[in-house]
Amino acid sequence: ELPLPFGWSVDWTERGRKYYVDHNTQTTHWNHPLEQESLPTGWEKIESVEHGNYYVNHITKTTQYHHPCSPLSPSSYLMPQSASPFPVRPHYITQQPTFHNVLVPANPYLTTEIPPWLHVYYKAAPEHDQRLKWELFRLPDLESFDAMLTRLFKQELEQIVMGYEHFRAALIWELERRKKNGQ
Repeated sequence: ELPLPFGWSVDWTERGRKYYVDHNTQTTHWNHPLEQESLPTGWEKIESVEHGNYYVNHITKTTQYHHPCSPLSPSSYLMPQSASPFPVRPHYITQQPTFHNVLVPANPYLTTEIPPWLHVYYKAAPEHDQRLKWELFRLPDLESFDAMLTRLFKQELEQIVMGYEHFRAALIWELERRKKNGQ
C-alpha cells in the first residue's frame, strides 16, 4: 500500500472498514489520499468479470464505461449512450472479504436534500458569514452542513470542468472534421 502523507493515519470503523484520517484538516476519508483514481460525489467503480470495469452514478442511477472525469473522444459526443448498460447496484458497498463480509451503507450526505438556506449561504459573499450564528447549531448538524457544503463545492467544480471539457471535445471534433476534409 502507498505510504501516507504527513499528518495522515489509518483507522477502522466498528464494523472493520478501513478509513483514513487527515489530522491536518481533521477530516476522514474512505479513499487513500494518494490513490490515483478519484471519483466525483456519488460515483462508484465496479470491477466486473462479466462486463469489465464500469462506473455507477448512484445519484442519477446510471452506469457508463468511461471514467466520469475522463475526456471523451469526439465520437462519443455523436453517438448516444445507453442510460444504463448494466443494472445499478444498491446504495451500499460490500466490504473486502478479509473483513466479516458486512455491508456498509453509503455516505448519507450524498443523497440528502440540501436545505434551501444552505444553498443561499453557499452562493453568498464571504462578508455575510457573520450573519449566520453557527454556535447555535449542534455539532452533528454542523458536521452534516459541512458535508453538504463540500458536496456543493464538488458539484460546482465538476460542472465547471465538464463545461470546459465539452468545449474542448467540440474543438477536437471540429479539428478532426477539417482534417478529414483536407482543410
